[in-house]
Amino acid sequence: MTPPGKIADVSASKPDLVAEFGAAVFDSAIQRPINGLTQLGGKLVGHELPQLHIVDVPKAESIGQVFAQQAGAAVGMLVPFLGTRALVRGAAGSRLGTGYGSMALEGGTTGFLMGSVLTPVENGQPFWQTRLANGLTDGGTFAVLGVAAKGASSVKALGITAETPLLSRIGKGALAGSVSGLPAGFAHAELHSLTRGNGFASGAEVAGDMAGFALFGGLLGGVQGARAHSRFNPNADAAAGEKPAAVQTETPGAKGISVMKAGAEVQTTNAPVRNDLAPVPKPVLTEGTRVYTTEEMLRVVAAREAAVREAAARDSSAKPASEKILPVRKQSRLGEGDEGIVYSNGDGSVTKVFHEKGKSMEDVKAIYDKLNSIGIKTPKILEIGKTEDGLPALRMEQIGDGDPLRMQLLMREIQGADMVALRNQYYAYADALKEAGIRIDWQTKNMRFQDGQLYFLDPSFLKKEPMSDAIVSMFAGSIGPRQ
Repeated sequence: MTPPGKIADVSASKPDLVAEFGAAVFDSAIQRPINGLTQLGGKLVGHELPQLHIVDVPKAESIGQVFAQQAGAAVGMLVPFLGTRALVRGAAGSRLGTGYGSMALEGGTTGFLMGSVLTPVENGQPFWQTRLANGLTDGGTFAVLGVAAKGASSVKALGITAETPLLSRIGKGALAGSVSGLPAGFAHAELHSLTRGNGFASGAEVAGDMAGFALFGGLLGGVQGARAHSRFNPNADAAAGEKPAAVQTETPGAKGISVMKAGAEVQTTNAPVRNDLAPVPKPVLTEGTRVYTTEEMLRVVAAREAAVREAAARDSSAKPASEKILPVRKQSRLGEGDEGIVYSNGDGSVTKVFHEKGKSMEDVKAIYDKLNSIGIKTPKILEIGKTEDGLPALRMEQIGDGDPLRMQLLMREIQGADMVALRNQYYAYADALKEAGIRIDWQTKNMRFQDGQLYFLDPSFLKKEPMSDAIVSMFAGSIGPRQ
């Protein structure tokens, strides 16, 4: 895609800034992507298809015009970017995590499609070479943007939590996006120049692209910060108009039963409840109606609460732990494996939902317990149960950001002393399994190195047979030999 700031060179006299902003938005959001598609379609079918020529963005001749066009192009670029990214996420499903490697892959794929499919070739340039150059340029640019955004959001000052107010989320998201747009703009300027055989970009080109992508990144970050509000706030639907369930309380008084309903005021029958600080008189009988003292009211409430707790305890003790209903935040899907799907709970834990309906969660927990007993670190299982639709599930602590060890090694995220620690733990785990005479699903996609510790995230199975040295060596290429 054309970066914000690189607008078509069309002259105009006394341009109106608002009109230029609107034209840049329409051109970037609608006109150029459609022309890119129709141009590509015409090339494939061997017949030129009609293109849109609804607006022309004039050449900027003042600072005000430059800013208006940059802002409009940045706003407009959100449309093809978000649309293309949604297609990439839909096609990849849960195979994309939330780590640096996944962000680079997602951004790179999104950018490549935008550049090679949605960006038209202009000025008689060679068609396929230019399309490929556009794809490589935008692919590299948005890969950098994704990684930089991931790094910026991990900074404590820019982090977003469940307690962060909506406006603060938008502000922090915009700031993180603007910062991450700077290296993306630098990458775009250099890639755009290099892929066209022009050598390194000039200082003016670099500055222009960095400014444009900082603006785009800020807008994108603000949008994502706003969307994070509903992701972190499970009561957002209720706040938006869905009424919570009615709450019913009893208040001892003169025949007094208070009923509180969502959206309604408290209604009481007969005698009102005292709210002042005056001394409460002794109980008085009046025509068969009794007035309770404050002490008696508190005793009644305490007795009712104790009865409720006792009933809940009896109910929970009567059911096995595997029957407990575990909540699942399906909008926070982290990944999917052969056994099931993993969802983040937003509180430092994840819930894994298994595909096999008859899977025993007690057996799965026993595998984790066995591995811990021989020194192999696994996520701590917090509780087991099932989902509302009856699928077996377990909740355990979240380790990492979604990328397994395989992706960490591929992206070279582990270096120096961490690599030494990883190597030592890798072979120590293999030796422990061999000595115990058991085997699990030994693959680097099932592991994760986090904070100096190697974790086995998903052992999948446990078999009473020796661990093969060949399996260990098969995945040791990027880890290195024993020391």
